[in-house]
Amino acid sequence: MNNASDLGEIPRPELASASLQRFRVTLETNLVAPLALIQESLPQLEQTRGLVVNISSDASQGGYERWGIYGSSKAALDLASKTLAAELKPRHISVVSVDPGDMRTRMHQDAFPDEDISDRPLPEVTLPFWAWLVSQDPERITGMRYQAQGTLWEIPA
Repeated sequence: MNNASDLGEIPRPELASASLQRFRVTLETNLVAPLALIQESLPQLEQTRGLVVNISSDASQGGYERWGIYGSSKAALDLASKTLAAELKPRHISVVSVDPGDMRTRMHQDAFPDEDISDRPLPEVTLPFWAWLVSQDPERITGMRYQAQGTLWEIPA
């Protein structure tokens, strides 16, 4: 599971004026590091017919104002996940992306430093999804993108 994430600059700037150096750091954390870990783990993943889970965000889909650095890096991770799923399928290695949703976490508070986020759910709200995910045949779900706080996870037939 690739869960490490970097928000980029705080406060979040408009993308047109964002620090390119800081953007590179975010890309390194949110895209390059997960790929490096996957590459390093390929022998074990192949031996165990493993499942790679890359943690994404709704920011990868939304084009939200002042979320360009983070959202772009997570959109790139989503595409890398789909590509890896296709490329690694013959080796019986599966890859999915999961958007855990809006939650009461340190990272979310960092993104909104002056706001009260106590109305957000705790991460435990996603436990039913994770229980469902680990019960699935990885080869059946490879290439999918899930919303952990969604109400429907099954793949339509």
